[in-house]
Amino acid sequence: MCDSDIEKSLERIEQAEKLLETNPSKTEKINSRKGDLNKQKEINKAIANLCCLKIEDPLKCETIWGDNIVMWKDSIGTEVERSFKGAEWQESQDAAVKEYGFEDVRSKKKNGMVIAATLEKLHAIKKQSPVLIELCGRISKFAQSIGSGSKI
Repeated sequence: MCDSDIEKSLERIEQAEKLLETNPSKTEKINSRKGDLNKQKEINKAIANLCCLKIEDPLKCETIWGDNIVMWKDSIGTEVERSFKGAEWQESQDAAVKEYGFEDVRSKKKNGMVIAATLEKLHAIKKQSPVLIELCGRISKFAQSIGSGSKI
């Protein structure tokens, strides 16, 4: 297990709480974010439990690949990006942004068109994400098992 970006965010929030105790409006925002992370932690624990996985802290784990569940360490986007070597993802994304005119898109990491164009660029140079291949294989296997009438 290792610290995820979410845990680091919690630490930053706690540090900010100490600094911003004098400003109630900012403190309320910090408490809201901390509450959201705690809520997400409980939701992730409940989902894992439903899939017969016992995890102590879902905010402090590596990506979990179960039979009927994938729980990302950070997010699917981050995991896919990490699955490429060095700067392959960023270089391909930069090329896609330039080619398709996505320069004005604010959140490129969350924009479906930018992501699809980046994956297209990577595919053109024979690069594939092992994470996406594994995920798609598992989804296909699950769909086949449902189609054959087997139990989940």
